[in-house]
Amino acid sequence: TLFRSISEQFPYPEFNDDFNTDKQNWPVFNDENNFFVIQNGEYILNRKDNTTQYAALTEWDNKLESFDIKARVKLMKAKDDNCNIGIIIMAKAKGDGFVIEINRNLQYRVKQLVGPGYKYISGNGSNFGWVKSSDIKPVGQYNTIEVKCLNKNYDVFINGIYKISFDEKNYTYGRMGFIIGPNTNGVADYFYVYSNKNVAINIKPVATSSIDTATDVVS
Repeated sequence: TLFRSISEQFPYPEFNDDFNTDKQNWPVFNDENNFFVIQNGEYILNRKDNTTQYAALTEWDNKLESFDIKARVKLMKAKDDNCNIGIIIMAKAKGDGFVIEINRNLQYRVKQLVGPGYKYISGNGSNFGWVKSSDIKPVGQYNTIEVKCLNKNYDVFINGIYKISFDEKNYTYGRMGFIIGPNTNGVADYFYVYSNKNVAINIKPVATSSIDTATDVVS
């Protein structure tokens, strides 16, 4: 864990979705395991499966190596301590990526996707990476998750309050989206991505994909 490491400004909007219309940026479907729909300015994420998380990745093809992501999410129904909601960044098909999530117990967690499992960046193995935070709002209220990335260093903020830093030199860029826990009902209000350079990225659709995650790996 590092001290807060990024003072860079990210003034240029590259991808902004506030769900006022369905821009076909996100998976929308209803099956036996998930119900995802965009309506009334929100992205509704209901995970019916009670064993695994699900990552709903944006269709936007991210090519930013440095960025500032801000996403606003809330838990609507969280029946047990396995229920959570958050964001996933730097996602790759082979199993790379980071997850920043919150739960009903006013805790946050940062973990790294490693193949079919995870290793914890926050907390420790005995508490499955969860860290209590008085800055997290309870079920039914929105929380803002922000991640700044510069030179492969990452700073994490929740509701504008700095929480943790980490680095990962092997990642260049990856896909982004929301993650919803097992047996969890959640809602997203927006997903914004900013850059530190006006790079005029060519935005193009890519195939919708998802990640089912099951096993936590203790680092």
